[in-house]
Amino acid sequence: MARNIPAFDYDSCIACNICAEVCPQSCIDMKMKKSGLGLLKKVYPILALPESCTGCSMCMNACPVDAITMESTVLVNAKTSYQKSLDTE
Repeated sequence: MARNIPAFDYDSCIACNICAEVCPQSCIDMKMKKSGLGLLKKVYPILALPESCTGCSMCMNACPVDAITMESTVLVNAKTSYQKSLDTE
């Protein structure tokens, strides 16, 4: 896994699919469903294969609304571990 991987801001994301299209490793998948206004449902990106991500930041650079930032994998792993410890209490 890369030192930095993409983190998505779903409040800003417009579900345009550009990040998934430009990813050279095909790490990003458009699967996350999020309810919008009324009957509108959009499919949002997820980092489906974090272990294959090289941290190239092409997805972040291609995003038209700056909804992607590159986040340290150390922070990501720490957040995951912290959340797991909260879930077991």
